[in-house]
Amino acid sequence: MNSHNIAQRLARQYLLIGRMIWGVLVVSTGVYAFVAHSVLGTVGPVTDFGREGSLTTVLTVAALVVAILSIFVRNLFLNRPLPVAPGHLKGLNDQQRQELSAAPIDLRNFVFSYPNWLVAHIVALALSESVVIFGLVAVSTTGEFGQFVPFWLGSLVLMGWHFPRPGSSTGSQRASRT
Repeated sequence: MNSHNIAQRLARQYLLIGRMIWGVLVVSTGVYAFVAHSVLGTVGPVTDFGREGSLTTVLTVAALVVAILSIFVRNLFLNRPLPVAPGHLKGLNDQQRQELSAAPIDLRNFVFSYPNWLVAHIVALALSESVVIFGLVAVSTTGEFGQFVPFWLGSLVLMGWHFPRPGSSTGSQRASRT
C-alpha cells in the first residue's frame, strides 16, 4: 500500500477544484466574446466620449494595472503564513495524519497550503477575468469588436499564467516546519 495515498488523493482533489474554477472562468471569456461580437459589436457606439480612443486608453491602462495586480496578489496570498494545524485537515483520522506526515515534502506542502493556494488562485483568476470585462466596456462604447480582442487575448494569457498547478504554491515551504 502506498503510504502517501491520502496526500495524493487530497492533492488531486484540490487540483480538480482549482482547475474547475479556472475552466469556468475561461469559458466565461468565450461568453463575453460572443456577447461582444454578436450583440454589442453590431449596435454601433452607445456613447460619444469626445476624443477618439480616450476611454479605450483608460480601459487599457486599467487592464494593465489589474493584470499586474493579479500577479502581485496571487504571490501575496501564496506567501501568507500557514496555521500550525490547517483547518481543512481536521477531519483526518490518526492513520491519515501519519500518512500525510510521511508524504514527500512537496506534496505535503501543497496539501497544507491549500487554503492559501485556493484563495490566491480565485482572486488572481477573478482579476484576470476583469480584463475581459474592460474589453466588453470598450466594445459597448465604440461598437467595434476589434476593440475587444486585445482585452480578451490578454485575459486568456493571464488565465493561462494562473493555471492551477501544485508547483504554484511558492509560499508553502512554511508548511514543512509544522
